Amino acid sequence: MTTDLQLVDTNDPQVQKHVQAAKKWFAAAEQAYSPNTIAAYRFDIRLWLTWCRQENKLSVPATAENVCQYIDYLATRYKPASIKRYVQSLNTMNLAADAAPVLDDKFVKLHMRAMRRSKGVEQDQARPIHYEDIERIISNTGWIDPISRQRRFRTMDIRDLALIMVAYDTMLRGSELARLRAEDIEPIDDGAAVIKVRRSKSDQEGEGDYKYLRPRTLQFVTKWLSLIKVRKGFIFWSLSSTGSPVNAPLSLQAVSLIYKKMMAQAGGQDAGEAYSSHSTRIGACQDLHAENVDLGRIMRAGSWKDPRMPVHYNRKAAAASGGMAELARKQSK
Repeated sequence: MTTDLQLVDTNDPQVQKHVQAAKKWFAAAEQAYSPNTIAAYRFDIRLWLTWCRQENKLSVPATAENVCQYIDYLATRYKPASIKRYVQSLNTMNLAADAAPVLDDKFVKLHMRAMRRSKGVEQDQARPIHYEDIERIISNTGWIDPISRQRRFRTMDIRDLALIMVAYDTMLRGSELARLRAEDIEPIDDGAAVIKVRRSKSDQEGEGDYKYLRPRTLQFVTKWLSLIKVRKGFIFWSLSSTGSPVNAPLSLQAVSLIYKKMMAQAGGQDAGEAYSSHSTRIGACQDLHAENVDLGRIMRAGSWKDPRMPVHYNRKAAAASGGMAELARKQSK
């Protein structure tokens, strides 16, 4: 990533000083941050560099005046949440370059505020996958053997069902699911299990956490692992064009495509297009809320350190069960 920091004015000694500081920091950051975080920085800064070259602007350090113009440019193409991330990445770049943080500038703050007012901050949310959806997926996958009257599944079906059930039970993100390992499954009472999550977005230090797998989920995972003959290593492998397992973890894009395919097969809304690798996480969060599980336990289940996202996911359900809804029910008696 650091080699991408190309400047308009490469002869200015002061500019070079900032550039070298940024390169040094980002080189160290590649060892300190997750691959996903580094990939996000790489994308965000390349987007900035492309704009700077097109506009003949100095890229490092990012000046407040240039960032204000950049925000106006971004507002014509991207959503508020994306713009917020892109500007935060520039702020990180400036800090790395020993330059003034752009987010502290009063004019940058005003441009960000104006952008949010003009575009609004409501984001498109992936459609949730609830447990009743998973039940429907299972019922609509595979076929019934005419002799045994048992449901049969292809190799791909077993993997995909195991994946979506583990995703629901653990509420993990797609990238975290891809890194789960077979040796980290520990059976417990009643046919269930716990699985160790070695690292997650909320656990960058690698302290580890444990998630619950219900008995039915464990059955599908066990069946999948027996098919690929794995006791140690990644659980969810890719499949070749012929359907044969390939010892390589699934990509985040592959996880999303599996969800879309399975929901389309199960008759999901929008033919599966509105579903993503976050869909089971959102669906499980909403199912927990529907069962009156308190916010603290929902946050623990989803490994949230901040309540904003689970509250965001449940805001429609909360309105339907809130104070005015309760008052209306009492007044109609």
